[in-house]
Amino acid sequence: MGTVSSRTSHRYFIVLDTNMVMLAVAEGIDVFDEFERVLEVPHEYVILRSSIDELERLIREKGPKVRRQALLALEIAKSRCKVIDDSSIPGSGVDEKIVNFALANKGRVVVATNDTRLRKRLRELSIPTVYFRAERRGLEIDTELY
Repeated sequence: MGTVSSRTSHRYFIVLDTNMVMLAVAEGIDVFDEFERVLEVPHEYVILRSSIDELERLIREKGPKVRRQALLALEIAKSRCKVIDDSSIPGSGVDEKIVNFALANKGRVVVATNDTRLRKRLRELSIPTVYFRAERRGLEIDTELY
């Protein structure tokens, strides 16, 4: 779908979910370079505290391969993203919190996820998403920016 250029001057939040950070590690791609390629708008990378908690849970509970990937994903997330305290965001799970954060910031948020259910839900709410396209080994934007 190509690149998206800025129609407005405000800064977008690029919300990474857990599977996007894990996918970057598993596939060995630099998602941040990819974001720069597909999103030609001012932006800031963010990750919800609940996603950080999920990575920490994977480190504690999974086998050696997933544990290594989650450790690296956690390191990347903490070094490249602003961690958002989501304790006051409604929702019982991480996906619900991401949707509610996106709705509260509609017009200035793009969600980076490969979760097809979450992408479908966000598309129905006219929230742009970025996802990994395996055939191209790169990211694509799913919906036009506002």
